[in-house]
Amino acid sequence: MGINARRFIYCAVISIAAITAQSAFAIVDNCGDGQPDAGEQCDDGNTTGGDGCSSSCQVETEFVCTLAIAGTPPTPSICEESNPDIDIEKATNGVDADDPNAGNAPIIAPGALVTWTYIATNTGNVNLTNVMVTDDQGVAVSCPKDTLNVDESMTCTGSGVAEDLTTTGFTTVTGLCGGYPSKPLYKNIGTATGTFADKTVEDSDPSHYCNPVPVIGVAKTAVVDGAQVTLDFYLENFGNVVLSNLALPDDLDAVFGAGNYLVTGSPAFIVDPGTITLNGGFDGSGDTALITTGTLSVGSFAQIRIVVDVTALTDQGAGLGVYSNQVTASGEGPGPTPTSDLSTSGTDPDPNGNGDPNEDGENVPTEFTSLLDSDSDGVPDYIEGNDDRDDDDIPNALDYDPTGYFYNTANNEIIPGGQISVSCDVGTPDFVGGNDGFAGFYQYTVSTVGNPSTCTQTITLPAGYVLDNACPDLGSLDVPTGPAPLVLGAGENGNTGFLTTAACGNNPYHSVLLIESDDAVVLNNNIALRRAAGPSIAVPTLPSWTLALLMLLLGGVGVFVHRLRTRTS
Repeated sequence: MGINARRFIYCAVISIAAITAQSAFAIVDNCGDGQPDAGEQCDDGNTTGGDGCSSSCQVETEFVCTLAIAGTPPTPSICEESNPDIDIEKATNGVDADDPNAGNAPIIAPGALVTWTYIATNTGNVNLTNVMVTDDQGVAVSCPKDTLNVDESMTCTGSGVAEDLTTTGFTTVTGLCGGYPSKPLYKNIGTATGTFADKTVEDSDPSHYCNPVPVIGVAKTAVVDGAQVTLDFYLENFGNVVLSNLALPDDLDAVFGAGNYLVTGSPAFIVDPGTITLNGGFDGSGDTALITTGTLSVGSFAQIRIVVDVTALTDQGAGLGVYSNQVTASGEGPGPTPTSDLSTSGTDPDPNGNGDPNEDGENVPTEFTSLLDSDSDGVPDYIEGNDDRDDDDIPNALDYDPTGYFYNTANNEIIPGGQISVSCDVGTPDFVGGNDGFAGFYQYTVSTVGNPSTCTQTITLPAGYVLDNACPDLGSLDVPTGPAPLVLGAGENGNTGFLTTAACGNNPYHSVLLIESDDAVVLNNNIALRRAAGPSIAVPTLPSWTLALLMLLLGGVGVFVHRLRTRTS
C-alpha cells in the first residue's frame, strides 16, 4: 500500500473518530431538553441536580423517575422520592375477619381444616425484592415468588387444624362469635416484608375464627283438665350453628309412677320446624324418646305436645296428685360439640332473653296437680285424699258423695223418686249426669262467672213421704272458700243404699246456698223425710158375746183344718 493510501485510511479514521466524538458531545449537550436521548436515565427538562434527575440526566439516589417521552413538545421525566411499600390482607377460610367484635369470624369446629390466605401487594413506587410472608402463630406460609413489581400482587397460603378454644394454648381474644359476645376467638397475624435498595418495608394483618357455640333450650308447660294432662315442650336453637342428633326423652314413670297413666295418641307438633321426626312409639315408660331423628337450624323453634290420662293418683313426694316434671333436651354442633338444657317451666326456654337458657332461675321444674276425680263427686282426688270420713272402709277419693240425698229418718234409707230444682240469680245450675234427686240423690254445679250467686233449692217430695220437721231447713248458708269440700251431712254407708246416720244433728240441711267461684264443693246437703200417715179406718165396737162366738168359730175351723191335713197325710 502506498503512502497516499495509508494517509487516506488514517484521515478516514480520524474523520470517523471526530464525527463520533462530535456526536457524543452533542448527546451530552442535549441533557435538559426534555427529550429522551441515548445514555439518559431521565431528562426532566433542566440540568439542575438534587431534584431527582442529575445534571447529567441520571436518576439520583433515593429517587425514581419516569422516562422522558419524545414529541413536540416533549414530555419530560417526572421524578419523586422512592417510596417502597407493601400491603398484606389476611383471611381465614375466605373471610377477612380483622375485627374480633365484628361478628364475621368464621365458625370452625375443633379439629376441622382451616385455610389462611395472605395477599401481598406492592403498593410503593419501586420494585421489591426478597418478599416474604410469615405468620405469628407458626403457620407454614407458601408463596409463589419473592419479588413484586410496582402494583403487583401475589397470594400466599397456609393451613392448619382448628383448635378447641376453651383449652387451647394459642393466642385468643374475646370477641363476638356468631352473635354471641365475650367468646374466645383464635387470632393470628400475617406479616409481609420486602426490600428496595437498603430499605426494608413490612405490613401486618390479623384474622380470627371461633368455635361453634351450640346452644339448645327447652321449656315445658302442663295444662290440666280433670284427669287429663296436656304436656307441651318448647325446643329452640339459641346457638350459632345447626344442631343435630337431637334428643328429648320424658320418663313418665318417674312423674306419675308406673301403671298410673296412659299416653293418649302419639307426640304431635304444634309448631313444626320441618326437620324433626317424632317417635310414634312413645309411651313414657318402655319408650321415653319423643324425637327419633332431627336437626334444628339456628334460631329455629319447635313445639311438641303429648296428652296423658292419669288413671290413678300417687304421692310422688309432693302430695297426692301433685307432680313435678323436668326434661333434658340435647343436641350437637359441628365437631361434634355437645349442648344440653334442663327444662324450665313456661313457654320460653330463655326467659331473660340473653341467649343463654342455662342460667340460674331458667331451669325451673314444671309442677302441676291432677284433677282426677275418681268418684265423680266434683272434688279432685288430691283434695279428698285417702282418708275415710264416714268410716265405711272406702277412701274419700273413691267414695261418691253428691250434693245431697233424700233419706228416711226412721231407718237411714236413701229414698228415690224425689226431685230438686235450683234457681240462681247468677249462673245456670247444671245437674251432673242428670242427677236431680229421682235416684235418691242430687248433684249440681253452678258457674258464677266470677260473681257471687244465691241459689235456692225447691223440693218435690217422693210419693208417700213428707219432710221430717224434726230436722228443719236451716235456711241460707254462705259457702266457705275451697278447695276442701264442705261436707254437711252423712254419706252412704258403702253401697248399701243407707246413710251412715240419720240423726238430724249430723245432717243439717240448707235450702239456700250463697256461692262464689272459688268456694268449696258442697257435699251431703241431705233432705230428711218420713213416711206420710195413711187415712184412718173406723172399727165398729162389738159386744163381748159376739167376740166369744167369733173366737169359737175360728177355733172350729182350726180343728177342721187339722183333721183334714191328718187324713191327707
